Amino acid sequence: MDDARPHADEALHLDERRETPVWAIRDRHLLGTVALVLGRPDEAIDVLRPAYDTLRRDGWADPGLFRFVSDLVEALVAVGRVADAEQLLDECWEDAKRLGRRAALAGLLRGRAISAAARREFAGAAADAAEAAAVFGELGQPFEHARSLLVLGHLQRELGRDADAATSLSEARRIFERFGLTQLSARASLAPHVQVLGGFRVTVAGDDVEVPVGKPAQIVKYLCCTGGRAPAEVVIDAIWRDADAATGRKGLRNALTRLRRDADELVQRDGDSLLLQPGTEVDLWDFDLATERAAGAERDTERIAAAREVAARFGGELLPDDLYDDWTVAARERSRIGVLRALDLLIASARDSGDGSEARRLLERAIAIDPYGEQRHLLAVELAVADGDRLRAVAALERGEQVLGDAGLPVSNDWSTIRRQVAG
Repeated sequence: MDDARPHADEALHLDERRETPVWAIRDRHLLGTVALVLGRPDEAIDVLRPAYDTLRRDGWADPGLFRFVSDLVEALVAVGRVADAEQLLDECWEDAKRLGRRAALAGLLRGRAISAAARREFAGAAADAAEAAAVFGELGQPFEHARSLLVLGHLQRELGRDADAATSLSEARRIFERFGLTQLSARASLAPHVQVLGGFRVTVAGDDVEVPVGKPAQIVKYLCCTGGRAPAEVVIDAIWRDADAATGRKGLRNALTRLRRDADELVQRDGDSLLLQPGTEVDLWDFDLATERAAGAERDTERIAAAREVAARFGGELLPDDLYDDWTVAARERSRIGVLRALDLLIASARDSGDGSEARRLLERAIAIDPYGEQRHLLAVELAVADGDRLRAVAALERGEQVLGDAGLPVSNDWSTIRRQVAG
């Protein structure tokens, strides 16, 4: 989903320069949705609020533009501004009814459900979410249908209707997975989901699980990096490295007690082994499966599609707060190599198809992941030269020389050649 942001940003800037407000509002809607999916409600508000203010000032000319209001409501509720969200709904409701588009009303119904849930009025909220889901389903709008089912499923859980919640969330997840929306798919799962790429987070159906910091969290992270199961003695040796055997075993017992108290059955004992709760989803494991599919792809189209999945599933460096734990090294390097291979393939594909903008975007992402890769710095200069952008070429050249020089890395003779190209 992060990959959609630069394209939407570019479209927004273009439409605002062209003074095409309707399309600019649609671009803001896309950016706001992306921000919400990525868990950035403040960013969504910053993008969507100007669009709303424009429409309130100029009047509602297009019922389709109402669609983003439910996203703005959701973002406001997420940051605790429930009163602002309710005021927004009050302002829009009669206009939406007057314009008479079912999709617009369904979006506002979902927004009303989210707002009511924040007041813990779960029964009424569930009724609104169910109606929104039904309307979007009838209209053949699967993404909005799934988003409404996601809201409905969480409300059904609050009401103790676990079977209904499982049905709603399962259908939402099926749709999200069809569109490759891994973040939303995780929120629709009733199994624990553990994020270790780009940071550490545990959720169940999108709700955070507060894993105790320190050794309990280290145990969860270790199991994620080692396939989900390990002998208890091996875990002790890794987490309590400087302790004697008796101290390590006592520490493990205490850590497991804290985990059971705060994280339920996330970590379990099976004889002499520890394992993550069966069914637990780990983003690293999904990423590894994607890299395996990419490695096994035979046709060019399959390789490109698999590389895109690998790039989409890489949420960032593995456990960036645990860089100096030995047991993270192998998984971190494996994920880094996997995403760089995917990005290099996608960069080459973008260049072959003449999409310089996409090639530059992907290349910058690869350089951010591996700033010491000489050939990528050289390619950044080459792309700028090919575009006739000498200023960008000089900046890329200086950046590469500084990064490699500061790291004490030798540079090849290619730098002399590329320097002459930039000078000429």
